[in-house]
Amino acid sequence: MVFIFGICISLFLAFLLLLKRGKSGADKVLFAWLIILGLHQSLFYLDYSGDILGYGFLTGVIIPFPLLHGPFLFMYTSHLIEFNKYGRINNWIHFLPFLLVNVYLIDFYSLPTEQKLFVFANEGKGYETFIKVNWIMIVISGLAYTLWNLALIKRHQKKIRTRFSNIDRINLKWLQYLIYGLLSIWIIVPFGEDYHIFFAATLFVSLIGVFGIQQGHIFSNQSSLEIKNDNINEESEPNGANINIRYAKSGLTEEKRQLIKIGLLKLIDDEKLFLEPELSLSFLSSRLDIQSNYVSQLINEEFGKSFYDYINSKRVNEFKHRIALPKYGDYKLIEVAYDCGFNSKSTFNRVFKRMNGVTPSEYLKTIDVENLQKNNPKK
Repeated sequence: MVFIFGICISLFLAFLLLLKRGKSGADKVLFAWLIILGLHQSLFYLDYSGDILGYGFLTGVIIPFPLLHGPFLFMYTSHLIEFNKYGRINNWIHFLPFLLVNVYLIDFYSLPTEQKLFVFANEGKGYETFIKVNWIMIVISGLAYTLWNLALIKRHQKKIRTRFSNIDRINLKWLQYLIYGLLSIWIIVPFGEDYHIFFAATLFVSLIGVFGIQQGHIFSNQSSLEIKNDNINEESEPNGANINIRYAKSGLTEEKRQLIKIGLLKLIDDEKLFLEPELSLSFLSSRLDIQSNYVSQLINEEFGKSFYDYINSKRVNEFKHRIALPKYGDYKLIEVAYDCGFNSKSTFNRVFKRMNGVTPSEYLKTIDVENLQKNNPKK
């Protein structure tokens, strides 16, 4: 019953994706993956229930299917984060092991049903070496792709800090946590029962389907183009040594630097552009009419911060300023935070504590807000 439910969920989620308007590349990959998962679950159910005996031609077809899920996870993640190092066409090489196993099993597939069942009943008699090699390939594929995808997401999370001021909806934390769960599944594969492992894997992909349907585009066409053309190094945090190496070949002259700095401070300090919740590096650069990599370099070198930390430090300071004004005396903390450009309570609390060492509530206890509000002129 559990697997019938899983099959229905996979196909239902695939149907919802089919109806989704403006499907991204990631949506299309997820749709195909959910169809494959539904087929895999169906084959497993037939095998587990014994009903496979009524469909002899399907006996053994399930064997290579575990080799599909690692590549699909990679393609889904890479489409989400615009990872295109080797090109879309070459990505299909990841499915070569699945194809090779099927080619090897052609002779087995052509056997009469009775002989296939004899092989299964006698622990793979005649195919002992293949079974061991295939099992090793499945475990290696699962672990390798899981770790690779975690590395891709970590890289993505560093990259978006150089381009966006609010990242909660695009940092793929949900996918990262699900992959941690998948990693634990692959670790116990050598020791677990097929039923429990398959159930856990089914739950994992179903959750990806649920979250994936809600996942919007991470990068706009403009920011995707910017990512391909700029030379922003997102692999390291801003610090003296790394900055010197990173920008050693930069074309940013001193004259241009000063012009950018003047324009930046005007937009940020005078016009308070940081109050815009969805402020991005590309938008800020367009306002300055300068390449985004130069703006990022200036922020890194002048303030020792990433774009994300620079903008959010301005928001935190604005919050500390406003909370002391009579105008905000009856406001809730999160309402003031929203006015300062934050778009979620969790982000506000996390950023504030990281920059001040205390939570916003703890910070209020350390200052005499009522006194400050009385002494500050109304604004």
